[in-house]
Amino acid sequence: MLITRLFSTNSEFQGAQNGSEKIAAGIAIAIFLAVETALPAIAENQARTVEAKASVTKKLAAVGVNSRVNIGLKRFPDYYYLTTPGMQAFPTWQRLHARAAETGYYPLIWLDKARAEIDSAHMKRVSAPIALALKELGVKPRSSVDLKEVNARLASRPKFPAYPFPTGKVTNQEEAIRADILLQLQDLHMHELKRNGVTPGAMPTSMHEITKYGDINRKYLTVMMLVMSKPQSKERNLTHQNKDSAGSIPSIPAEQIAKTCQRGEEKDFPQWLTMTEHSDPYYKVETGTANEVSTPQQESRAAFQYDFMKHKYFPLPNAIILLIPAKKSYLAPAYLDFGDVNACPKPAVHVAAAKWWQRKYGAELVSITDDSLEFYVKNPPRTDQEALKLAREQFIYCPDTVKQGAGNLSQLAADIYNAKFWTFWWD
Repeated sequence: MLITRLFSTNSEFQGAQNGSEKIAAGIAIAIFLAVETALPAIAENQARTVEAKASVTKKLAAVGVNSRVNIGLKRFPDYYYLTTPGMQAFPTWQRLHARAAETGYYPLIWLDKARAEIDSAHMKRVSAPIALALKELGVKPRSSVDLKEVNARLASRPKFPAYPFPTGKVTNQEEAIRADILLQLQDLHMHELKRNGVTPGAMPTSMHEITKYGDINRKYLTVMMLVMSKPQSKERNLTHQNKDSAGSIPSIPAEQIAKTCQRGEEKDFPQWLTMTEHSDPYYKVETGTANEVSTPQQESRAAFQYDFMKHKYFPLPNAIILLIPAKKSYLAPAYLDFGDVNACPKPAVHVAAAKWWQRKYGAELVSITDDSLEFYVKNPPRTDQEALKLAREQFIYCPDTVKQGAGNLSQLAADIYNAKFWTFWWD
């Protein structure tokens, strides 16, 4: 009816010469009116959003956090967030966490976007750093390499799963020169591991965990990855996987969040640990002995990135702090739908684990990525027996804490003994 009325009254329509022109003119008019009708609603919605952000910003200012609040991250489109300098991420988290009952929001540092931006910035300057890194490590790229020789070395090299070596035989000089560089890096890596009493193949629990063997691995493996990757391609991959514009993720339905919260609240975490441990031989692990005395981590690694050139951590320029409207802090994994990928448990299990460890150790979630969690621990274990018991819990919850990290339960117990932060990473 609307279109019919428009056809009969609009001057553009009346002036149309034939049927197709009339149809085109009518469609254009209908679209215009539809947009014109929608504009007030859009404007009203934008006004409400601005007002809501201003309200949350005011709440945060009242507790000493003077940061402008935003909304609309495509990874978490429904949640407010703020951006803070990397060095201020954890202190800001502390202030927000202490006053969460007043603001109505539980803070959680989200790192994937910030780290992607840093990685991308590194990749834009990658050609010079690669050359410098190779020089610092004592690697001398050759201008020409014998194909038969390098293929024989590739076939006989010690295997290390994390190495990004080419599959099959190299067939040209470009591939041969790159393979020769990788072989030199492997030899140097193996030598340094053995010199430090580390078994080749040991991997750190996560990027956040500073351990001697972890630093050694990162020192060589990062350079290897850069050698194997074209800078432009690597940069695009990092950006595509992590930045907000990579694609919108649908909102998590409120009903789903409520069900996950309920399941997590009701789940008996110790019982889940027992059932999981006995469900698969994979969860059988040696107690072993600790090879070194652990230095407890005294600061959050949430807003730090590893610099392969300087072989140390440096603060991120910025970190994003999500404001989760959860009534209890341990419910945050349900609001973020965290987990249920590969070996990572379902969101309800993370809720149950966070609830259990909060009650026993005062553990609070600090930061999150797509595949890792970090806890701040007020009352860490302070006896060997308690630390060993907790180590077994953490291993069943996240096997890579041992399988790709500590190596045995005793070493993991030494790592978490009196430690203020726990980091979990699922491969």
